[in-house]
Amino acid sequence: MKNEQFDYLVINKKIDNQMMENKQESYFSSSEIDELSQQKSVAKIGKIVSNQFAIEASNIGDISFSSQLFFEAIPDEFLDVQPKEFQWQEGQKTIPILLSQDFLNLYNFGFALSQGLPQLSEETVTALSFDVLINRDISLRAEVVGFTKRYTSIVVPMSFMQYANQHFGGENIRSTSRIVLQTQEPDNPDLVKYINEKHYETQSDKTKGGKIKYMLNLIFLCCELLGIFILSLCVFLIILFLKIKILESKEQLKLLSLLGYDAKSLQHFFLKPMLIYFALAIFISLICTQIFTTFLFQFFKPFLLDVSKYISGYVIGEGVLILLFIYLILF
Repeated sequence: MKNEQFDYLVINKKIDNQMMENKQESYFSSSEIDELSQQKSVAKIGKIVSNQFAIEASNIGDISFSSQLFFEAIPDEFLDVQPKEFQWQEGQKTIPILLSQDFLNLYNFGFALSQGLPQLSEETVTALSFDVLINRDISLRAEVVGFTKRYTSIVVPMSFMQYANQHFGGENIRSTSRIVLQTQEPDNPDLVKYINEKHYETQSDKTKGGKIKYMLNLIFLCCELLGIFILSLCVFLIILFLKIKILESKEQLKLLSLLGYDAKSLQHFFLKPMLIYFALAIFISLICTQIFTTFLFQFFKPFLLDVSKYISGYVIGEGVLILLFIYLILF
């Protein structure tokens, strides 16, 4: 079933020479999976379970052929399609399969065209079934019940994979070499950095926006710091102007003092309007910043970049702190 709120990344380790000599190194350990699940942008993690037994496929319809295959099982909540036929119970002789859309496209536009073979539609493929021989002993029937665009694999129900691995599998491997991440931000810079640092591999088309987003955030941060510097400079200039104004009004202040006005009253008389002007200036600045942020959100929306629609609470907090700082200086 589709969940439009999330995107999904399939993660595996990058194969190096050491892993070629020891295939156990290509599996994720429990600590590695736990560490991945603790990444802020990761909502859930699903383990992709592979077959631990030999699979041989043959005889599609009236066509005689034989080929080695592999199966994988993925938790239902991570699937993009889940037809009602995609379920299996012990004793069932037919295995429902979700076939990768990429596999069908490779056949139709690569193999079939070059070899002069007929191209196949999804309806044609789902109407066909083929024999599956497990460990050259157990004979079952398999049929394609749907196509997945999310996974480049041959997906079978988890119930079948668990049963088959338990009864027909050789090695009892409880770990997994591929996992799927459920995330709202597949191009999150921190997540992309973590994946690269751990030498993991995933779909580059879903993470390529991470560097762009990182650069944009860096630019926005620089602009924000520059804005704070300019605002602070303006505040000090205004305070300097205010001090000069007070010096120019020195005689008037003396006269008001002789008339009975105390120092606190004179301070409020001169400085209270200035504080109001400062507050109004900061408020107008925040409004302009919000308008600019909304413009950026609309501008980057077609590029699927995650730019906030609202100004950060930090910016509002900075405005309040600046106003408080001015108040402490003036009063």
